[in-house]
Amino acid sequence: MAAFENNTLITPFSSIAAMSDTKNLDDVAAELGLTVEELTSDYVASNDSKVHLYARTLASQLAYQSTDDQSENLMVVAKKTKELVEKIESEQGTDFDFSTITVDVEVDSEGNVSVDEVPRVSTLSDFLEIKKDDVAQPIYLASLNPSWFAEEDIMGLTFDDGIGADIDDPSDTWTYEIDGLSLTVEGEEFNEFIYVSNNIALGVDLEMQDLGLFGQTALDESGQFSSGELEGKTLFMVADDSTNKTPDPIFVKLSFGESDVTIYEDDSSFSVSYEIDGSGALNINLKDHNPNDNNMQMYKSIENQHLLVGFDTATQAFVLNFYDEAFAKKIYQDWQALAD
Repeated sequence: MAAFENNTLITPFSSIAAMSDTKNLDDVAAELGLTVEELTSDYVASNDSKVHLYARTLASQLAYQSTDDQSENLMVVAKKTKELVEKIESEQGTDFDFSTITVDVEVDSEGNVSVDEVPRVSTLSDFLEIKKDDVAQPIYLASLNPSWFAEEDIMGLTFDDGIGADIDDPSDTWTYEIDGLSLTVEGEEFNEFIYVSNNIALGVDLEMQDLGLFGQTALDESGQFSSGELEGKTLFMVADDSTNKTPDPIFVKLSFGESDVTIYEDDSSFSVSYEIDGSGALNINLKDHNPNDNNMQMYKSIENQHLLVGFDTATQAFVLNFYDEAFAKKIYQDWQALAD
């Protein structure tokens, strides 16, 4: 994120002002009906769910924007979010909890922004028990742990009024209960969910402690990146670095240049070359740094405004690539807390 040099805290709002030749923070605040103090506060720690909604929506969109001045497009997103906020407050009241809301933003190939009215972030019940024409739709599940994924692969399940089933063997059924973000199967605690959105959810297996990826659409293992797509972008990767069934959560920052990527993990960093190959895979040449490492080859899987799920052919496992650092760290820390 960009910000003025005298700002001690960088926020998505200060980034808009810093990128703009015509707007300062006072202008941004006035257009959104907020105060400068609200715009420059620590939105991650804020108890103001409305400000947090604005900030995380814009933070996710900053990853999609080019390094050129995109402040106008970001302000369009902010203003559409403001319209949504006002609509919900008129219908639900001013005490509405905006932490239960997400904003779906479409950006076309030319960088033009359109924002639809946003459905609520799904409750766990809404996510798992999705139906079409009153028929339960499949939920696709894969462990981020390479060893568990090698054994289980991608599973297709349905959840229908307390009865779960395997889509490959509908006669294989089980009972389940949902309580908040907890999923109980056959009376035993099974998963605690740490993220639920309209199309992707993340749940920690309370026994095995691995992180499960849940999708409302099939989990692609060969989606393509386009040439130059990552240049100037930063991704925050959360993955399982384990070589056995005991999870080893890692948090890695990837900052992409034209042909090099700088990788930050813990207190160290290094740069290696990367390219998008003819099959659309992202190849990160880790052997440039350590000849004993395996190069990373990642294809796209499913994605939303918060994260891009990739499939790493080297480890044969899915990895999570977030656009917002604070959000990525929260997922990483929540997983660690449940895995300890």
